Amino acid sequence: MKKLFFTAFICLIASIQYGYSQDRVVKLTGESILCEVTEITNDVIKYKTNDKSLIRSIEREKVENIHFASGAIEKLNSKSVINGEEDWRKVQIVNLKSEIEGYKKGESLNASANTRWSRSNLEKSKITAIEKLKKFAASKGYHIVYLTDTSVKSTGGVVPNKKRSMIKASVTGLGYTYN
Repeated sequence: MKKLFFTAFICLIASIQYGYSQDRVVKLTGESILCEVTEITNDVIKYKTNDKSLIRSIEREKVENIHFASGAIEKLNSKSVINGEEDWRKVQIVNLKSEIEGYKKGESLNASANTRWSRSNLEKSKITAIEKLKKFAASKGYHIVYLTDTSVKSTGGVVPNKKRSMIKASVTGLGYTYN
């Protein structure tokens, strides 16, 4: 009986020690990954999970901090605080679904901008529409906007005593926040 108790106690200590010997990568979304960090580059963090056979990676900008098994903590990024429209510059615009994994989905957002037609105004109208979209997202408290549609169209318009063409840029996206 004593041998059985002693063996169980040793197994318990070994499992506790193994659990504490792992690193913990904490994402900005609050999710944690228990792993062994193998490499940190300017762009990604490479790690191995329990199976130790496959090296995985996560974009560095998605990670808040790393808690190493040694007890050291490396702070990489901070969560953006969006208090209203004045924080619109903190809102990220993303184009890939993989960039919104783990974030809480919000509502659909739209914005548009009109300018006079000229070659130089084609890109300016799109930039203005995206800026408006970021301001609208910030006013709703969203940290990230996943773009679902972008269009730039030339339209004819009548202004008193003049005929001119206009450029209309429209952007649509989905708002996302931290969990």
